[in-house]
Amino acid sequence: MTHADVVNNRCCKLGEWTRLARSLQDAENKVKAAMPEERKRILATKRLLLMKHVIEVEGYDDKTLAEDVMHGFSLVGEVPKSNVLPRKLLPAAMTEQDLCANSQRANLALRYMTRSSGDEELDDKLWAKTVSEVDKGWMLGPLQWSELGDGDTVSRRFPLEQSGKVRPIDDLSQSQINATVTCYEQATVDGPDVICAFATYLMRCLADQGRSTELLGRSLDLASAYRQLAIADGSRRHAFLSVYNPSSKSAELFQQVALPFGSRTAVNAFIWCARFLQWTAAKCLKLPLSCYFDDFVSFSSPALAGNSQAALCLMLDVLGWGFDKEGPKSDEFSLLVCALGVQFDLSSCKDGLLRVCNTEKRVQDTIVLLDEILAKGDLKKRDALVLRGRLAFCDAFIFGRLGKVALQEITRHAYASSFSDSLSNVLKDALKLLRDRVLRGKPRLLSCKMLETLFLLTDASFDPSDGAGLGAVLVSSQGQVLAWFGLKVEIEKLSTLLDGGRETVIGELETLAVAMSLLLWADHLDSTQLMVYIDNEGSKFSLIKGYSVSRAITAICALAATTLDEHYVLPWFGRIPSPSNLADFPSRQIKHPLLKHNVEVPKEEVEAVFESSMSFVSKAASPQ
Repeated sequence: MTHADVVNNRCCKLGEWTRLARSLQDAENKVKAAMPEERKRILATKRLLLMKHVIEVEGYDDKTLAEDVMHGFSLVGEVPKSNVLPRKLLPAAMTEQDLCANSQRANLALRYMTRSSGDEELDDKLWAKTVSEVDKGWMLGPLQWSELGDGDTVSRRFPLEQSGKVRPIDDLSQSQINATVTCYEQATVDGPDVICAFATYLMRCLADQGRSTELLGRSLDLASAYRQLAIADGSRRHAFLSVYNPSSKSAELFQQVALPFGSRTAVNAFIWCARFLQWTAAKCLKLPLSCYFDDFVSFSSPALAGNSQAALCLMLDVLGWGFDKEGPKSDEFSLLVCALGVQFDLSSCKDGLLRVCNTEKRVQDTIVLLDEILAKGDLKKRDALVLRGRLAFCDAFIFGRLGKVALQEITRHAYASSFSDSLSNVLKDALKLLRDRVLRGKPRLLSCKMLETLFLLTDASFDPSDGAGLGAVLVSSQGQVLAWFGLKVEIEKLSTLLDGGRETVIGELETLAVAMSLLLWADHLDSTQLMVYIDNEGSKFSLIKGYSVSRAITAICALAATTLDEHYVLPWFGRIPSPSNLADFPSRQIKHPLLKHNVEVPKEEVEAVFESSMSFVSKAASPQ
């Protein structure tokens, strides 16, 4: 399809929807006139009948979504199946009847638990946010506590400071409202990995068609996302909130009418709507988007960027969804896209390359946090787990496996049997290493080849009297042997691995075969997905974890990880039965018809890599 075809298709479709929206306006007004005033105000801009038309005519699988939006979403009980999310049963822990039976006593206890956060500024900001939600029609109140009826349920609202802003969190778990919910589907989102795959796939498609792989991108945020949807009338009895009033120094009562941030059902409800918008853009307008809750990322060729911008905004406007049109969260198609704390640099897409890294703000926030922890010298268990999740995310977008060992030290600290807040010297070193990686780590570099998958089969053999054998075979996705090597190693050259009177080093050798393969074929592996098959379970898990109880294996894992990081390889480690392992033949110096002489790595190259690898292991594994 040419650019002209895409533009014409979008113009026709959006023109059709705009005309249809006008013709349905009287019917739309009648539908909303029958709604309670609060729900009508929340859904005022939504064109529900147009949404229903798109679902029916274009063939969207969630057939009842427009009606669900129209009637609002329940906070309790069974969550309906949408048929657009993957199946996963998450059963309720209690019934709505039990929730109502216990509510009077629970509400009284929660009222007296609603106290100051200990920070007057936070309390003031939370109260101001709550009052502003009342002004916007998302909430009713303050109400009298005496207005609560039998079975009404109250949840506590508390402040969460994020990046200098205060987010009101409505704790529907503490009030056990979330415990009544049964979900049959998993609310999935498209994280940064999906965005990366999306961009590289577009570049690959353009390259295959002989066209320029230049791309521009933009991110788009739905404004006040959850607040654009309403709570079902039958669930409003479970939508009461207790909020600390810093002026009266008491708990005030409010009732939500828009979906709360903190509800288990609200997550599914909003994802259904976000996935509908994503599907509509891709299916009807040939405008693919990623979807992470209320964040959407789109890429386009420069020639179509202006039209894509206009088409996306008009689609949201005609369906009645609010989005940020000005301020820091508004955006236009450009060479830099920031979303989810990650920066996507498209300046080298013309060369088939995408650069990905943490945003400067995320880097600085993380460095400040680590410096504070190191200066204090202690880390509570809960804070350790939060820190680990945050650092794992940051470290992932430096594209590395070397941080795994350091992250493991944080996990060990959190789950230590005799827990102590104090930072050990080992943990301090790990935090310093992670700080350095976050601050100085290179951007993740992805190319069109990222969609290419190669297969690496490795093997090692060992005999205490005869020495060792190492072998590996690199195979394309079409099953063609691209390269292979086999190396016989005399027992004297294994002294580094055999120190301490050890009689076998098969685990070390199996792991070494993988590391040597990565070093030998690094140029073949640039920006590829690599399936590594080993017939040694211990070596497989050591490479996955990045460490082992054996110092030598840990050193070899570090050598392998360094190569993977430097060449932006996405590895997957799996077990292969020995009878199926083609690498068994070269490791034992046995010929095989698939192992052609013209793709054998010269012996001198293999020996040189073996020597350098053993030198690295000797230095890294020696006691400090």
